[in-house]
Amino acid sequence: MINFKKQTQPLKGDIKVLGDADISYFSIIMASLAIGQSKIYGLLEDKKSINLIEIFKQFGIKIEKCTDSNWIIYGNGLKNLTEPINIIDIKLSDKILYLLIGLLSSYNFKIFFKGDDKISDLNLKHVFEIFKSVNINFIGRKDEHLPFLMMGDINKKAINYEVKDYNSIIKSVMLLASLNGDPEKENVVIEKERSRNHLEILMKYFGVLFEEHDIRSKSSLSLRVGKEIVIKSGQSFIGKEIIIPSDISFSSFIASLAILIPDSNITLKNVLMNHYRDAFFRTLIDIGADITFINQKIVCGEKISDINIKYGTLRNTIIPANRMYKMMYEYPVLIFIACMANINIEIQGIKLIKAQELDNYNSILIAMKEIGVVFEENEDSLKVKSKNINFDKKIVVDNKIEDPRIKLMIAFLGLFLNNSVEIDQSIEDDFPNLKEFLIDIGLNIE
Repeated sequence: MINFKKQTQPLKGDIKVLGDADISYFSIIMASLAIGQSKIYGLLEDKKSINLIEIFKQFGIKIEKCTDSNWIIYGNGLKNLTEPINIIDIKLSDKILYLLIGLLSSYNFKIFFKGDDKISDLNLKHVFEIFKSVNINFIGRKDEHLPFLMMGDINKKAINYEVKDYNSIIKSVMLLASLNGDPEKENVVIEKERSRNHLEILMKYFGVLFEEHDIRSKSSLSLRVGKEIVIKSGQSFIGKEIIIPSDISFSSFIASLAILIPDSNITLKNVLMNHYRDAFFRTLIDIGADITFINQKIVCGEKISDINIKYGTLRNTIIPANRMYKMMYEYPVLIFIACMANINIEIQGIKLIKAQELDNYNSILIAMKEIGVVFEENEDSLKVKSKNINFDKKIVVDNKIEDPRIKLMIAFLGLFLNNSVEIDQSIEDDFPNLKEFLIDIGLNIE
């Protein structure tokens, strides 16, 4: 167990947080498909990344760890993956499963996928329907669930797909499905609402050629601009050196502590500042946080920055709905800050949160209500109206909570309450060496 006890000392100094998860996964994939050697610096070594590495080894890719968080991948080229003889076990990661379905749909492989019992009831109907429309076949138990057999086809129909609801994972799935195949085949992926674009950036960095066109909705006067991506299959690209930026979501947790713990003054190093993910730090500035962006630069196509964060007085604010899709992973931290800083905030656009992760959202509200936080919910907004926090309340991290972000946010309450909060050390499956890291930066952790 990791025991979070009341924090009495400020946080100081430079802090390098964990590498970004999505960019780590995409880097493993692109390096495995490239021709020649790629070196990845600062890879997030969570269980998902390590499992993805083991999976690509089954496709004939040589992968070696050279030092802590640094790996070398010897790609054989897009056309030269070998069909695995073993079952592909995606364990607990639905995201990895979706990405592999997309990529491997364009190979003449028969791939048997399985996963852990906890995701055995994952409904794959939507993904199956997408690929059945381009002539990919699936054989699975009780309709569309794990385990299942996928029969890929290098001659499948060209991709022509419209992504909805800021679904960057499905967009990435379709882009990966477009890579292998007939060089004359032109694939089109459209997103009506632009979403995080890490895979597109990495593809450009590796030298994959594609066109991007702005598009506007014909049915509304919305100022939002969508995007059309046109990409030809069968391209070759060369291995690269990749530097993984610090994860902005995990950085948001550490930033919240610097804002809330008196006399703190920290600098988070090399934080990802992608335009589709930076709304959290812009919102912190709106609520009065003392934040300075320094050493801003472009690394491997991504914008990164050091971020200096100091303790200070915060103010009430309204967070506009058009930011919500840019901080889907960070909104719990805003609720946490509002409660601990005794300020009132209104988060608009909450309908998107409820649609995509209602269970997580409810878990947050339950935990905060237990310590006396009062909320007012409207159809599309959440107001943290008033606080009467019971600092003597004993909080338990419910084992039913699956999302590691929510577990960590609730555990952080122990740094401010009079009773400690314990969390199972299995959270290090997603945040490697979390306990050691938190102790190193000066938190009261046992």
